[in-house]
Amino acid sequence: ALLLPLFRRNLRSFLEERSPGRPQRFELLNDQAPNGLSIARVYPFQ
Repeated sequence: ALLLPLFRRNLRSFLEERSPGRPQRFELLNDQAPNGLSIARVYPFQ
């Protein structure tokens, strides 16, 4: 899995750009960060 620091509003578009047309599973960690920055753990489907 990849650990990515991302702004929540950019998370989905980032994942779509990374693997267009391919589904991703991800979970946000520390989602309550006051600066809006989240850590996403991404599991690309094989």
